Amino acid sequence: MELTSSGAGRSEVVAVRWARAVDAFGRVDGSAVTQMLDAAMIRLFGGPNPYRDWAGAKRRLGIKVNTIRCQAFSHPELASALARGLVSAGADPARLTVWD
Repeated sequence: MELTSSGAGRSEVVAVRWARAVDAFGRVDGSAVTQMLDAAMIRLFGGPNPYRDWAGAKRRLGIKVNTIRCQAFSHPELASALARGLVSAGADPARLTVWD
């Protein structure tokens, strides 16, 4: 897995690349995506549970995905990994929405 980050000031970008994430037929490995997202979140926010600050019990959370078939569409595996991370950190699943 290759993990790089850049940015100074108000914004930071973390890029994670891992050949295992998508096979030769375009199938996405959900386990690999989860590991990549966790690594990126730890790089951005630090600590063993980087989702904790987002997962306040009284907070309503939304995950905006892009389902238009293009090079930048959101894979369901990514939205699922993010939702699982938030719920594992204490977010109320009933207050978590994934939408396009």
